[in-house]
Amino acid sequence: MDAQADIIVPVYNERDSLPSLLARLRALPDFPRYRLICVDNASSDGSADYLAAQPDVTLVRHPRNMGYGASLRSGMQAAQTERFVLIDADGEYPPECIPALLAALDEHSVVYASRLLGKLSPEAAGMTPLKWWGNRIISQAYNLLFGQRTTDL
Repeated sequence: MDAQADIIVPVYNERDSLPSLLARLRALPDFPRYRLICVDNASSDGSADYLAAQPDVTLVRHPRNMGYGASLRSGMQAAQTERFVLIDADGEYPPECIPALLAALDEHSVVYASRLLGKLSPEAAGMTPLKWWGNRIISQAYNLLFGQRTTDL
């Protein structure tokens, strides 16, 4: 069976959160049709060893910490499908939303999720005021520069 999408997970010292994330991903209804790519950014906490022992994980290892963007690029280079989802290893974004994101890709060339859509305060978004306001300001600047309507850059 061919994969319908690659799930790319950048990892840096996320050993404690990986078992939960992988369990949630494996519980997705179409998980057998997803290819899981984890990009370890030179973790020092055993994350890479844990992932290497997982038979359903394709592991890409960086020899040194090359940053989050490099992890995303490496994951996209390792992808074997035209459709992929980027999700962080810390569980901040719910993997249970992946099927809905992929369904939206049937009608759109790119789909962005938002933690802030409809949330009018830092408390509602589960963020500190500094992080919430910073995200809003950066998102608005991005929207003005690139003619977008993003709510959570």
